[in-house]
Amino acid sequence: MSCYMALSTKTPVQHCSYLISQNTSMAPTLDEGNSLFNFVVQNGYGVKGMVDLGLSKVPTQYIQPEKERIDKQNSRMCKLTPIDLLKLEGAEHDRVVEEITRAAETLGFFQVVNHGVPVNLLERLKDAAHSFFGQAPQKKAVYLKGASPSPSIQYGTSFAPEKEKSLEWKDYISMIYTNDAEALQHWPKECKEESMEYLKTSLQMVRKLMEVLMGNLGVKPDDMKIDALIGFKMVNMNFYPTCPDPELTIGVGRHSDMGALTVLLQDGIGGLYVKLEEDIADVGRKGEWIEIPPIQGALVINIGDTLQKSMAPSLDEGNNSLFNFVVQDGNGVKGMVDLGLLKVPAPYVQPPKERIDKRNARTCPLPPIDLSKLDGPEHNRVAEEIARAASTLGFFQVVNHGVPIELLQKLKDAAHLFFGQAPEKKAVYRKGASPSPFVKYGTSFVPEKEKALEWKDYVSMTYTNDVDALQHWPKECQEVSLEFLKTSVKMARKLMEVLMENLGAKPDNTKIDALIGMKMVNMNFYPICPDPELTVGVGRHSDLGVLTVLLQDGIGGLYVKVEEDIEGVAKKGEWVEIPPIDGALVINVGDTLQILSNGKYKSAEHRVRTTDTKSRVSVPVFTMPKLTEKIGPLPELVERDGAQYREVVFQDYMNNFFSNAHDGKKSLHFAHVNN
Repeated sequence: MSCYMALSTKTPVQHCSYLISQNTSMAPTLDEGNSLFNFVVQNGYGVKGMVDLGLSKVPTQYIQPEKERIDKQNSRMCKLTPIDLLKLEGAEHDRVVEEITRAAETLGFFQVVNHGVPVNLLERLKDAAHSFFGQAPQKKAVYLKGASPSPSIQYGTSFAPEKEKSLEWKDYISMIYTNDAEALQHWPKECKEESMEYLKTSLQMVRKLMEVLMGNLGVKPDDMKIDALIGFKMVNMNFYPTCPDPELTIGVGRHSDMGALTVLLQDGIGGLYVKLEEDIADVGRKGEWIEIPPIQGALVINIGDTLQKSMAPSLDEGNNSLFNFVVQDGNGVKGMVDLGLLKVPAPYVQPPKERIDKRNARTCPLPPIDLSKLDGPEHNRVAEEIARAASTLGFFQVVNHGVPIELLQKLKDAAHLFFGQAPEKKAVYRKGASPSPFVKYGTSFVPEKEKALEWKDYVSMTYTNDVDALQHWPKECQEVSLEFLKTSVKMARKLMEVLMENLGAKPDNTKIDALIGMKMVNMNFYPICPDPELTVGVGRHSDLGVLTVLLQDGIGGLYVKVEEDIEGVAKKGEWVEIPPIDGALVINVGDTLQILSNGKYKSAEHRVRTTDTKSRVSVPVFTMPKLTEKIGPLPELVERDGAQYREVVFQDYMNNFFSNAHDGKKSLHFAHVNN
């Protein structure tokens, strides 16, 4: 990654200066605050429209502080020769690889020739840019933000003019690529064909460069991993109009690009400057700015933030680099794995006592419970099975549960579809960025407080109403998630009736509605792990709600701790695996139900193992009390046995639950009577 900027120029760009008007008397009014801003930014005239009025001096809004100006006379020209990419295919392959990686690791900028992008296309691109920006302002303004026929196309000026103290001397058109049909329909006709060809031929070169750069790190990414890293593609055309005093302005301010690699075509005028982050022999000293000269037929390549953050060695240092990449930037564990990770980074290595020993664990032999028999002559036997499972292991599986079997497969497919997207598509749902406070994408459990991170990404969707869900839940999974939640909640109501009756309580519908008034569906994704013995997908914990309904895929890895000897199952303290059963759903007791039952029903301590064979998904539905609901042992039970738990407001219990890392069933201590 490099910091760079662009100088404005006094020379007419390509000797073109399209004048709309020679009425220089208007120029002074443009220097009066909002008048200029509205004209240039909001009305879409841009810097070019301002210059075309016959501007004789730089308006104050464009005058940069002295420390931000570019001193062309005291900077030097980069003398590095362009890299011949054609030689990657021949006997000089290793030498060229070394040139590319050295440039990426030092300057972060290099130029390439014989790159596969037709040289005649480069000239047509420059002509197309002049054709677009040479139009009347109203022709360009149709692409302004809020007016553009497509959200993927935006015409504008400067970078973020609403937030900049000094504006940049630049206009631009930005075109995000989604597919050919959309581009051909909406991209400006003056430049769409050339821009599309440039983007596609550049991407072939980018793939080749990515293979070289990642290979140098000891990573062997396949096509899918490279596709994920360069899944978001955009072509910009930038226009830097003639400036009456370039010493006072900048075309682009100091910045680094956010993506993986940028491919840049310069015209013959120059003005691109790069800051040295370290001394480079024959180039310059740390802190100096050097100009990247235009070279006929060459393209400029520069390293972006994403590629710097994606460098596998730095991710294994347990420092902020990994945390920022995985957590704050929204790449998640999957984004880390997609780099071609060969070993588990230190922050994910669990202490030996927290690791899951699959070889010494047994599989739970209990058959699933057939819920359809609750409605027939076997009702009492089935109700007894449910109550026994809730009172001992706290986990059981059910079939004939009322959730359509075909929906279960759709859910798994939808989960893979969501998590298979490019990181930036998922990151829009991160905390603080999500369009709804009820949708959150994240990783691990409480990564800011965990000593060892969990090998898991997730998206969490809290249900308020159908309209909000269909508007804000991710489109890749919203319909199936909504149907799963609704059908699961019907089953949860039936189970609650059985479990409460077994306690001697007969709650009415209003009481049950309050106990399962908050409903949430999660999609969990456990990427392939290079060494599952060192990690956990989810650490030891119990769920905080009433009942959890869980869909597993066929991979397995869910383990439950046995709290007391269970004949035919396991001894107290042992861990048993809950095996995936086709068409079955897993039910487990949460803390709230243990509190309500005064300890008779056991919230189950459980955890999840990772796998090195195939990425795993699971989809839980959590049923919980409304936030304002008071939870405590049922009065009938307190009168008979005394209270093991005190009454607490559920929101207080939940806040405590999410304020700590997973640590078994310690969350229940919050409600103990002796707390």
